[in-house]
Amino acid sequence: MACPAGTTQPLQRFCQVLASSAKEASSWGRDSRTLRQPLDFRQLFKLRLVVAAMGETQRRGGFDVFVGNPPFVGGKRISELQGVSYNSWLAELHTDANKNADLVAHFFRRCFVLLRPGGSLGLIATNTIAQGDTRSTGLRWICLNGGTIYAARKRYKWPGVAAVVVSVVHLLKGAYGGTRLQERRPVEQITAFLFANGGHEDPKQLAANAGKSFVGSYELGMGFTFDDSGPADEDTPGIPSPIATMERLIAENPKNAEVIFPYIGGEEVNSSPTHAHHRYVINFGERSEEECRRGWPELMAIVERKVKPERVTKDGEKYPRMVYEWWKFWNARPALEAAVAGAERVLVVARVANALAFTYLRSQMVCNEKTIVFSCSTAAYLSILQCRIHEFFTRFFSSSLKDDLQYTPSACFETFPFPAALLDANASDPAHEGQRQSLETIGEHYHKFRTELMVTNNEGLTSTYNRFHDPAETSPELLELRRLHGEMDQAVLQAYGWSDVPTACGFGLVYLDTEEDAQLPDELQERIDSGELFFWDAGDALDFQGQLEAYGAISGRRKLPWRYRWPDAVRDDVLARLLALNAERYEEEVDQRLHGGGRGRGGGGSSGGSGTGRRRGRPPRNPQPDSGQTDQIGLAL
Repeated sequence: MACPAGTTQPLQRFCQVLASSAKEASSWGRDSRTLRQPLDFRQLFKLRLVVAAMGETQRRGGFDVFVGNPPFVGGKRISELQGVSYNSWLAELHTDANKNADLVAHFFRRCFVLLRPGGSLGLIATNTIAQGDTRSTGLRWICLNGGTIYAARKRYKWPGVAAVVVSVVHLLKGAYGGTRLQERRPVEQITAFLFANGGHEDPKQLAANAGKSFVGSYELGMGFTFDDSGPADEDTPGIPSPIATMERLIAENPKNAEVIFPYIGGEEVNSSPTHAHHRYVINFGERSEEECRRGWPELMAIVERKVKPERVTKDGEKYPRMVYEWWKFWNARPALEAAVAGAERVLVVARVANALAFTYLRSQMVCNEKTIVFSCSTAAYLSILQCRIHEFFTRFFSSSLKDDLQYTPSACFETFPFPAALLDANASDPAHEGQRQSLETIGEHYHKFRTELMVTNNEGLTSTYNRFHDPAETSPELLELRRLHGEMDQAVLQAYGWSDVPTACGFGLVYLDTEEDAQLPDELQERIDSGELFFWDAGDALDFQGQLEAYGAISGRRKLPWRYRWPDAVRDDVLARLLALNAERYEEEVDQRLHGGGRGRGGGGSSGGSGTGRRRGRPPRNPQPDSGQTDQIGLAL
């Protein structure tokens, strides 16, 4: 193994030891018994490297370079394979680490710590190295503690038979004065997100967004409700009462209507063309037991029969409100009620759903914990929240539940930097009036057209957006909805001053699960392995899908998760701009003393693995931990 001219003496010695070890290891192949001992080479390599270089390394303050392919093991899998104590030790060893981080992040941390000042590392990583808890534990910490990323490739097809797409990251311990290369293109910086703009930190929660988004009420007791869609009676604890009972009680005493409200959850919001509710709920608010018994004795008796028996079995010391104030919702939302008081309508979104779809509901309804409610209800806000800019931000920073998005206000609303025209501080500034009006106009038009479309087709938001993203969809009404969505995107970009962002869309797959035993042509398999699952033309997307069906790679009964969206490069550019704007806004708020002394990071999403037994092309699945890759090199380098 030859070293480049001009390399340092320790690096030359490193190359000599590596070449000697590799030569010796190559002779082991003639002994099949030795090949079943995967730890031998690792231990020999570590021992000879340490003996040869440790003295010089200690004198110089660390190693000159690390080059390697560390193992990829998801955070939860670490505990399964190595034990909970090992994962806890990793979190203790590396400050500010998260137990959900992939093991590869800890290899990045350990290698970085062992580098001398001015030393460099180049490591192969899972493509999640720049995402979620793995990014926060690894690249974020390194970049905030003296490391500089000077070259990176986010998606690189493994040059071998394994169907793997990886990331490749090069870091310097210290300041870097040369040209930085992102995807082999010169850039001014590379962040921990592997973006060419923005910062390394998760976005911060902004004071400007506080008190505008709320998780719906959690009543904790179906005995509060009236519902005919399932089992219901007047006596059994834990199930609803019939709606006929509610109607009778209101007819006998109209005062009962004061504390009975329409009740809706995320499923009804997304499935009904008119967002119709089919349930009602008793809501006493924060009234005392005495006041409730005096004012609504019949309703209080229902709650006492159908809610109290379950509540009083809980731990009163741990959950005093649940046990000792059983006539109240467990998690009421008085701040939400105050924020929307006097408003005719509120913006809502289902908290867990495949489609990120915002709509309006009457403010007098009780929205349960499966919804997120926003007090900012103008059509301008609908434009911002429904556009692709906010959707990309939400999908990047929120978590997921199975294949569905879980909207997390603390991670994707409170941190989202809205255009200056929508900031409360600029509400009376005439300079922003034109932009506000533009957003209002397109928001109202989009919502009105979509509402009429759903009623005409008798389809809810989920079905409508499934068709919206389907490359096989050709109906003029759905094509018009796509056009209006693009017009809304352009209006939002204009409000940010980002009219240079291209808004052309194509069809991209969120992931691709193929049958393990499918035999595909080389060209088709190479496309899947490369992770290039975006098609500008609907016909090309359908041709690709047809080939997969023809070769038995997918079942025709299961629809592929297409999305009509911008390409990845545009998405990453917009995300980088939003991160930079968030950092700028946060610093302005700090200067205005709106955050006190707190500088905590905003919430970030985490991602989990899939155990479906299929090959997932988002990108194609990485080698499984039990394939032996976890034994490549030890953490105690």
